[in-house]
Amino acid sequence: MINDPIRELLAAIEPQPFWAPEGQTVILQEKVIEAGADPDAVEQWVEARGGRLDRTVPVGHRSILWRGAVPDVQRFFVIPNEALS
Repeated sequence: MINDPIRELLAAIEPQPFWAPEGQTVILQEKVIEAGADPDAVEQWVEARGGRLDRTVPVGHRSILWRGAVPDVQRFFVIPNEALS
């Protein structure tokens, strides 16, 4: 088996419960950074295997009575399952 540290790192991170197409796994970019990986290198690795970097869409509520803060956008990798096995 070929030593692939990015695959090993991604396979060790808990997937997120975000919707993903069948046969794909979602991993938050934040978790990749917390694990000590270079997010740009991980993005290149993911894209080379048919995955992508995506982001959540912020949802805000506007009214005259309430002007709450809009939550931050979260970036995440969508990775084909076969790339992680």
